[in-house]
Amino acid sequence: EELRVVAFIDDASKSRAEYKAYVGHLRAMLERLRRECPSEIRTQMMRVDASEVNSTLAKCGKRRIKVLLTAIAMHNRDRCMLTVREFQFLEQRIQRKPYCEEDLVE
Repeated sequence: EELRVVAFIDDASKSRAEYKAYVGHLRAMLERLRRECPSEIRTQMMRVDASEVNSTLAKCGKRRIKVLLTAIAMHNRDRCMLTVREFQFLEQRIQRKPYCEEDLVE
């Protein structure tokens, strides 16, 4: 799943809805793991404690979700910074005093 998450993040064409759907899918898998995977498996001859395996799988899933959420947050921050820079540029351009006819036309 780690490679899928990395490939998903590297694809710049992914939308917020796709991120939301993927995070939802991972959360659903964690819930399914919690609900369906027993912490103990018993047979006639032995008993297997699967709680550590379940815990490890849950930790991996939570890490993947965190990576995805961090990536979308960084993407949003970068987009916001770009918008701020564009706004600052426009603000500076508006506040300039015209010194010739060409400046007036701008």
